[in-house]
Parts: sequence; C-alpha cells; structure tokens
Amino acid sequence: MVGTVNLGERPNAPPPSTEAWAQAQRVFVRGNGLPERWQHSQRFVILETGFGLGNPFLATWAAWRADPDRCDRLVFISIEKHPVLRPDLARAHGLGNPAAADIAPDHPALAQRLVPAWPDPTPGWHTLHFDEPVSASGRLQGVTLQLGLGDVADLLPSLVAQVDAFYLDGLATDRDLDKRDAGWLSRLNRHAAPGATAASGCADPSVLAALTQAGFIAEDAPGLTGAPDMIRAHYAPRYTPAPLPGGVWPQPAPESRHALVVGAGLAGASAAWALCRQGWRVTVLDRQDGPAQGTSGNAGGLFHSVLHAQDSHHARLHRAAALATWRQVRPWIESGRLAGQCDGLLRLDDDTDAAQARAQLSRLGVSPEHVAWLDQTEARSRAGLDLPSGGWLFQQGGWLQPGGYVRCLLDEAASLRDECGPLLTCLWQTEVAGLQRDERGMWHLLDATGQTVAQAPTLVLACAHQSTTLLQTLPAAQSVPAVAMTRLRGQVTQVPATAAHTAFIRQPKLPVAGNGYVVPLSDGSLLCGATVKRDDEDASVRPADHLHNLSRAHRLGAWLAPVADDAATLPADLLGRTGWRAVSPDRLPMVGALPWSDDRLAAQPDLPRLDQVRMVPRERQADGGLYIATGLGSRGITWTALIGQLVAHWVTGSPCPIEVDLRDAMDPGRFQVRARRT
Repeated sequence: MVGTVNLGERPNAPPPSTEAWAQAQRVFVRGNGLPERWQHSQRFVILETGFGLGNPFLATWAAWRADPDRCDRLVFISIEKHPVLRPDLARAHGLGNPAAADIAPDHPALAQRLVPAWPDPTPGWHTLHFDEPVSASGRLQGVTLQLGLGDVADLLPSLVAQVDAFYLDGLATDRDLDKRDAGWLSRLNRHAAPGATAASGCADPSVLAALTQAGFIAEDAPGLTGAPDMIRAHYAPRYTPAPLPGGVWPQPAPESRHALVVGAGLAGASAAWALCRQGWRVTVLDRQDGPAQGTSGNAGGLFHSVLHAQDSHHARLHRAAALATWRQVRPWIESGRLAGQCDGLLRLDDDTDAAQARAQLSRLGVSPEHVAWLDQTEARSRAGLDLPSGGWLFQQGGWLQPGGYVRCLLDEAASLRDECGPLLTCLWQTEVAGLQRDERGMWHLLDATGQTVAQAPTLVLACAHQSTTLLQTLPAAQSVPAVAMTRLRGQVTQVPATAAHTAFIRQPKLPVAGNGYVVPLSDGSLLCGATVKRDDEDASVRPADHLHNLSRAHRLGAWLAPVADDAATLPADLLGRTGWRAVSPDRLPMVGALPWSDDRLAAQPDLPRLDQVRMVPRERQADGGLYIATGLGSRGITWTALIGQLVAHWVTGSPCPIEVDLRDAMDPGRFQVRARRT
C-alpha cells in the first residue's frame, strides 16, 4: 500500500514565475549536464522527488523541445504527496491569463497540455504521454510524465527504474534531513543508472552525506551562477551488482531490438504498440487472417476499476489498469475513431449502504473523482434504468469495441518507422507449432514441419491458451514451468435494434454491471452477458445461454420483455458469440520473463534464493529473452494498456508503470515461489 495523498500545494513549492523557471533550469537542467547528456539517445530518465506545481518538469520539457539533438523519449518520473487539484493547477499557471506568457516563451503552451492530463488525486503511479507529432519519416518522439502520488519515502522504494538524472527537489532548506528523507536519499543507488547525476537546490551537509552513502561524489558546478547554494554529484559506486534475474535490465544493443509477438488479440496488439513506441522492430504473428479474431472480436466489452475493503493487490492493480486503459482510449473514443463510451460505468452492489460506502472511501483514500457511491435513486437516474440497487460509479470506466481497440493499437504501431523502414510487420495465417532458441540466442518460431517462420532475439507469447502448448515444445535445456490456465467458456447476447425489439429495449445511459451486464452499443442494439462455464468446449451459440443473458438484462431493467424458460420463445434474430477466457490460478495476468523449470533449477550446483520472485533465474539474456503476456481472464480490455506498458518495461528496461509489489503480483514466476513456500 502506497498510502494516501494530501490535497493542496506543498508548503515550499514556488509558484510559477520567471524566477522559478530560471531556478529550475539552473539547478536541475544545467546542474545535471542537460541537454548534452540526453542527446542522440533513445531514452533518458529523470527522477524528481517533489513535483510541486511543475516548474522543473515544464522547464525540462521546454529544454528538450528546443534541442534538435534531443533523445527520442524523455521519461520524467516525479513524486508528490500534496498534489493540487486540476483547477488549482490551471490557476497557478495562469491559463487564460496573457501575463503567463511572461514566465517563459514555451510556458503557456506546455501548461495547456499538462493541465487537462493532470490526474485525479488517486494514490499510486500515473503515466501521462505527451507525444510530438509523428514526423514525415515516421519517427516518434515525446515526453512521458510518470507521476507518483504519495510520500516519497513510500513510493521511491516501490519504483523499478534505471535513472539517468536525479532532481532532488522538495527538501527542506532550513534544517537537517529527517530520518525518512535521509533513508531514501541514501538508497538512491538502487535506482541509479551507470553515469547518473544528481542535483539539488539544498546544499545542506546532511544531503551531501546521504548522497555519499548512496555512492555519489559531489563535484564543482563551473559556470553555474549561484552554485554555492546547490549540490551537483555524479554516481561513482565502488561496486555495481549484476541485475536480478527478474529485475530491470539494461536495454539490448540497437541491433538486437527486434521482438516477435505471437497473438494479435488485445494483449499482443498492446505489446506490439508499446514496443514500437520504444523504437523496437516488432513482428506480430497470428494463425487467423487478421487481428482480434478470438475473444477480442466481441461487439463490446467493459473496462473499470474495482474496490476491495483492504485495497488488496487485486484492487490496486485493477485501478492502475483501468486508469491506463481509460487514458489510452479516451481520445480515440471521443474522436469517433473507436466505438464506445468512456464517461463512467456503474457496478451494482446490494450489500452496501451509503454510510458503509462513505466509510470505505474515506479509509481507502480513493478520490471521489475516481469512484463514487450512488444510492438506488441516483443510480436509476444516472443509468436511465429501473435498477434493483445502488452501486459504485467508476468515473474512468466504460465500454468499447475490442476489435476496434486492437486495430487502433496496430494502426498506430504501423505508422512508426526507423531508418530501415516500418517498425511493425504482421504475418497473418501463420501457424506456430514450436519454439526453440539457437546458440546465438535467437528465438525461432517453427511451423508444423519444423521450419523457421520467424526469428528474433526476443519472443513475447500473447496467445492465451496456445502459450501453454507452445512452451511444451521447448527442449529440456530451455524448459520453463508449465503455464497453468483455466479455460472458461463465455457467450454474449446481442439484441439488434430492429422494429420488433425497439419496444423491449431500454438503452442504458452508460454500461451497467452486477450479476450480468448491459452495454448500449453504438448502433442502438443491446449487448448483454455473459455466461461463465468451466470445462466446456462447445463453440456453438446456445439458446439456453441467450435465455440466461436476457434474464440478467431483464433484472437490470434493459430488456423489458418477460423471459420464459422455453428457448422457443426467444427472438429468432438474436446475435451471439462464444469465446474462451484464459484465467490464471489467482485471476491476475502473467506478464514478464519466464523462469527456468524446476528441473533446470535443481541441476544448478549453487541454487540461488528462490523465496523472492525477482531472484528466480529466467530464460533471459543480455540481448533478449522469452516473455509472456496472458491470463487476462474476463477483464481483457481493462488490462490491455497496462499489459503493453509492462511488456515494454520487461523487454526494453523502461521504468515500470506500477509499484514493485504489484509488478511481482503479475510476475509469471510467482507460482514457483509460492509452491516452494508451502
């Protein structure tokens, strides 16, 4: 748990001004040797320990945009315990006030991009992308703000990232460091990349002592006016340990940045999208003649967060995932490019009353801008249905057409290029029957005759149940544990908006879930479902399942006709679709580098510690590895954006978008560790 956030401006956060902008450029930008240090690189990562009102971020963004030799991706990680609300941030930066242009030439334009993207004050990490227009050559550049809302002493240990420059902001200048600040400062080495630097506007000896303990050496700051009031340091550790097998690894050399992705559903498309954004070449392979032909081909699906009384890993992960998907799809939905709604989802809860709901929200510290309780009257008004109870309104929830989502992801990836051509290649109607890694570390995808159909240093399996079958083809020297997933059959029902049905369809104003769900599709038809059946391989659309789904829609007030038990009474023109969800034993996805099998581990003369998931050896090398992204279950749309970000993190070494305990909770090696603890 990362704790709660305290609303309001941090007491020592300077308001935007010409002086604050110049101070940020002097202390943090030039104090870290920028812009020279980020030039001609693919990615550069900055960590700031106090966002305040964003002066250093905006000043750094402006310096990056002004540099013709800038890196392709500037990742700016920042932590803030006292975030302001969006309207207050807008006022602080003078949006709508012509005088704001006097701060710096780029300030108004950048502030106008930052403020609309500013997140609601929900604890945890929030990833915001600010891309430049894709160039005529297809090159993508941009700035990513990874904003952590919470106490730096809580959030920093949860960060998995290799940082090139530290902006040590938010430190008190009138007293020695307290024990908590000294603690996290002295452990910055855990996040420092080779050659990292640090700068602070606080020159207190206690800050210098903590940096020295972390392996930094203070240095002169020639040419920086007023340098005596600041610290500038570079990372020079006496010893640099090898990265943990399941930790963050350096990005492979440019010639090795090519990945194969098996599967073109939600998980595969998201992985391809995220890797192409990192400048990687990606080859997507699928047995079908196009994308989203499996469960991703449904007419619609939901995305939303969840609430648990203790804010468990499941709840925090679903919240992070839902927010990531909402941020990704919102512009596509609002522009009409993607069918769906992104202005809320109502989940019914007949076991909670208003007093209990208020107490739970207060205890969890979740913003009402993220989730709010509606009593039955409010819920009925919001949904436009005669609902049986009140429930939770997830403000950043909604529905979308999953096949359209997949196409948006692949279309964006296909628009990106490097000097060799398009970054994305798609091979349709390509059946993969086996896997093998050669002596050079190249992964080969084999057809039924054993011939190679594609090869690359990195392989990502995003093909749901097929992943299990493919992993069983690995030779013993490359074997990994069996991926145990349950196949759950599901059927959805779609009532077309024909004249015969119009009188019986009451379209909800937003998607509603609770012992079933109803979705108002864009063409006026009603989608409802879905059945859940284990050990059922029947691919047909069954009348009995239509009855089941319509009875749920009737309970939710969206299907007004009575539902009898006789399938003969069903409308003849009902549409339906059947698919199988891949569900892991703990109902969380599996994302990451695959571990060695137990037999391979037992053969090691010096068996490493296996009680911590990041210590477990992986099928992974400096130039690539074997990764998996599967087990999305019935919440595939909710997981999609986060899955892609996590794949990119594991494969390319980019900063992890979630806390380390949540990363561990999705690590495919978790089941091995749990088995050894029992």
